Amino acid sequence: MNDFLVFVSEHYLLMFALGVGLLMTQSSFPIINKILGADNITAQQAAIAIDDGAILLDFRSPTDYKNSHVKGAKNISLTTLTKKTKLAQHIIIAGYNDETSITLINKLKQLGAIRISVLFGGFAACKQHGFVIVKG
Repeated sequence: MNDFLVFVSEHYLLMFALGVGLLMTQSSFPIINKILGADNITAQQAAIAIDDGAILLDFRSPTDYKNSHVKGAKNISLTTLTKKTKLAQHIIIAGYNDETSITLINKLKQLGAIRISVLFGGFAACKQHGFVIVKG
């Protein structure tokens, strides 16, 4: 135990970096999203929000979107988000995973988005929940 304490005291920067790395795991993204001002929602909550007028933004590649996407979802990339992008009262982000949400939340906030939600599990959660999936 004494050797461990000596190692930690001599390598505190390494230990800090390891700690940060552990915090940046998949399970930490909902916490980060909330800090950035976005809600984390399940596919069931997203379905209710969409029925109430929220829009679902699919941030996957255009090819993946064409192969399969949630009916009614809009495919948009970070580079095509501009001040001209029409933002709904409630925007739901869905992509490959929750990791992409951090950059998207910041960009949407800069563009004046009022309410942003991140769909926990992304597009895969939509498929599992039974959303209507279409091609084209």
